[in-house]
Amino acid sequence: MKWIGLLTICALLGACAMGNRYDYASVRATVAPPVKSSAVAVATIDRREYLLRGEIEDSYVGMTRGGFGNPFRVFTRSKAPLSEDLSAAVAGSLRDAGVKAQAVTSFSVTSRDSAISRLKASGASKLVLITIREWESDTLIRTELTASVTVEVLSPSGQVLASDSFEGRRSLGGDILNPVLHARKTVLAETSKILGSLISSPKIAAALRGSTG
Repeated sequence: MKWIGLLTICALLGACAMGNRYDYASVRATVAPPVKSSAVAVATIDRREYLLRGEIEDSYVGMTRGGFGNPFRVFTRSKAPLSEDLSAAVAGSLRDAGVKAQAVTSFSVTSRDSAISRLKASGASKLVLITIREWESDTLIRTELTASVTVEVLSPSGQVLASDSFEGRRSLGGDILNPVLHARKTVLAETSKILGSLISSPKIAAALRGSTG
């Protein structure tokens, strides 16, 4: 009977692990408001090595594992590239702080030149460029999020005024009864914290206010 119960749990975990999508575009971070009159444009590029090698789709965000540890890929809920969802999240967070902000899409999700070109064309007075070098969650019972991301503030001409980065692996706990729901909630909550800490960091906030300190 014990084995039947374990097999049933594994089968249920496997079913729950399939077809998951995380709504990164809806993430909102608490940020220190810069100058409200400043127009800000946000773009993101995705430089994850396995994306550059063509091993994943640009909407890939992690793994959820079944009861036997078999992995199932997790994607953005929007089906858009992760880079577009993070741009939407940061622009939305800035708007919530009273900033006139817009997300712009580059010709290529991996090209810095393409992203900067689109940022310049926006006409904004401050340009925010986000670079993803790693972003992947992994869930069985417990969830981990591994991230490496840089935020830069550029002038309208493309000169880098300030930059700050986050790199690390965060353990987000787990829930044996519903690890998939726990993962979805905690990954998005941690994303909010990471983005908020970067946009509100002294260097980035000063550059958005118009001073490099």
